[in-house]
Amino acid sequence: MSRGAGPRSGPPGPREAPSLAGVVFRLWIRRRPWVVFGGAAARVYGSRRPLTDVDILVPAGDLALLGSAFGSAPGLKTSELGWVRRVSLGRVELCGEVVNRLEGREYRFVLDGDLWAHRRLAWLEALPVWAASPEDCLLMKAILQRGPERGKHDLEDARSLALGRRLDLAYLRRRAAALGAEERVQGVLRRLGLWWEG
Repeated sequence: MSRGAGPRSGPPGPREAPSLAGVVFRLWIRRRPWVVFGGAAARVYGSRRPLTDVDILVPAGDLALLGSAFGSAPGLKTSELGWVRRVSLGRVELCGEVVNRLEGREYRFVLDGDLWAHRRLAWLEALPVWAASPEDCLLMKAILQRGPERGKHDLEDARSLALGRRLDLAYLRRRAAALGAEERVQGVLRRLGLWWEG
């Protein structure tokens, strides 16, 4: 009498990446600071470009703990433009620190108290999310200035963020100074009618 094959034992397959909804749900219940930024934030503020991935900025000290909630450890992603300390979750990346090196200068983006205080509640793919302010998103795009030749849309996003809304220029100026980015962003912001003198 033959017996049917039983369940096979072996190493588990690769962990399935959580959905954006799953990530957002866990971030909400943990009640820790977080904001979407980059292209995802541009999307919530009106960009019509298709969204391929979602970058979420979290406090650098929370990154390992948040990663463990998803069974993932932080890693360092490097490129010619700098590096990101992140937890990769499929199309979602939790980022604790983003450093860009451009024209001999280093620009460091972290979720500090000022950025958190200016966050906005918004909707992304029918989900309630915290989003970095339009001013913070605009500043990041004006620093990066990458175009289609790199597969990016920073200047297009900067225009989208600047048009059709009232911006806090005093805050924008303070953030640019804090990042040491006033010279870097001057040309972009002037073309958008947002530059200040003196």
